[in-house]
Amino acid sequence: METNHNREELIDLYLLDKLSSQARKDFEEEMLKNDDLRKEVEVMQRILIGFEHKGETEAIHAMRTMPEEQVKSIIANAENEYKPKVNRIGLYSVIAGIAASIALLLYIGFKPKYSSEELYNDFYVPFAYEYIPSRGGILNGEEEHLLEQAISGYNQERYAEALALLDSITKNIHPEQVPEEVMFYTALSMAETGKENSAVEKLESIASSNDSEFKEDAQWNLALLYLKLGERNKSSTILRVIIDSKDNPYAGDAGRLLDKLNTKKWF
Repeated sequence: METNHNREELIDLYLLDKLSSQARKDFEEEMLKNDDLRKEVEVMQRILIGFEHKGETEAIHAMRTMPEEQVKSIIANAENEYKPKVNRIGLYSVIAGIAASIALLLYIGFKPKYSSEELYNDFYVPFAYEYIPSRGGILNGEEEHLLEQAISGYNQERYAEALALLDSITKNIHPEQVPEEVMFYTALSMAETGKENSAVEKLESIASSNDSEFKEDAQWNLALLYLKLGERNKSSTILRVIIDSKDNPYAGDAGRLLDKLNTKKWF
């Protein structure tokens, strides 16, 4: 171990079980003589165990089954790009810089296995709904007819036409009196015509209402819309709510989507 860099590399390789039998024996003999080295290895072992407890065993296994030269290359790249440029003197300086070793090996540069766009395309299906007139009691006969046309247009993927019809219904209605069918399909049509942020606001309102018949549908479509916008964390939060909701019809799909969202592409 001629330099600090070699020492750190050896520790990483030792913990990942990538040293040859003789090199491992030499390293363990050195630990018996060098308290600072032994303590540093113990610190790194605790970090490794911590990652395993957090469910990163797949990444650790991947590192352990790689050729030694590939592991060394990953270590070098991680240290060159991310490690703080500090002089590591003594154990506590070493600990201060440990993010450049196993932590970086397990996290830095890892990317989700599935892109947001890919997952959105896999799980999104336009909402199918057959309108029953006079559900809310707010709309007059002409407005009822417009809503029926709008939903028919939406179901036939004529989203801009559907949105125009829905807008013509709401222009003379107080926002708090807009029937939930109108608000829901307005949100879906907005999402399909490049007005995603406005769609999010409406879906959030419906999803937060305990009285809405469209609450569960709004939650699912909101999770997908966040995904479309690249808001993976927000999407995950909604998906967990769906999964935790009793008898939610979207719970199965939400679970499968969340699993894919959390799947990483190791190395």
